[in-house]
Amino acid sequence: MSNSWPGGHRHAMSQSDHENWNRSNYPGTLQLCSLCESPTGRCEDGTLWSADEEPLCEDCWEEAEETERRERERDRLEAAADDVRKERQEEPRERER
Repeated sequence: MSNSWPGGHRHAMSQSDHENWNRSNYPGTLQLCSLCESPTGRCEDGTLWSADEEPLCEDCWEEAEETERRERERDRLEAAADDVRKERQEEPRERER
């Protein structure tokens, strides 16, 4: 969502025309999602933050959370596989003793 000028070109407007234009075409103090640029529907106190501390809408936040959950699960499985590999490498050494 981006701000544009009426008629697509920059020009002088009266104060009331400017206020009317901004009211319907500019997010003003609305918080926008840093990924999709949609209004988040939240204010600073209720913000859903990304890992790099940018505001997110609920849909993008849920997607980011799911991505992080999958990455944590992948990391957990990789660590478990590393443990199994270490154990298998140590087993022949124990038999040699």
